[in-house]
Amino acid sequence: MLSAKDEIAKIIQKQPDDSSYDEILRGLAFARMVERGLLDSRHNRTISNDEMARRINDEKELANSLEDEDWISDLTPKDRAKYKEYARYSLNKQKRINIRMSERDLKKIRAKAIEEGIPYQSLISMLIHKYNEGKVSITR
Repeated sequence: MLSAKDEIAKIIQKQPDDSSYDEILRGLAFARMVERGLLDSRHNRTISNDEMARRINDEKELANSLEDEDWISDLTPKDRAKYKEYARYSLNKQKRINIRMSERDLKKIRAKAIEEGIPYQSLISMLIHKYNEGKVSITR
């Protein structure tokens, strides 16, 4: 069995010579996702195509019911106004920050973001939000 470093080198060697940094990262992230999928399969952490089709159908029905406004809120007008204000505030993404970090950390964040299928800035923002909500803590 190859070490992680050897596996990565093997994947990089298969990339065309003119590959960009991002293309190489995508290749590495794809290989990692395939590896995780195979591991899930070996540990029976999978579902059948029928079950996936059922779940997708359930999600579509839920989305359609939301779009058709089939749901009725039980919030009081005061609570509704309060939560509307919370939503408006949380969706206000006009604040920008600049941070300095090592190139190594930035590369790792970008790789993780590719694995998750989201922009790296969104991943950083999500991590900060989770920290603020107490869902992530710093251990010393």
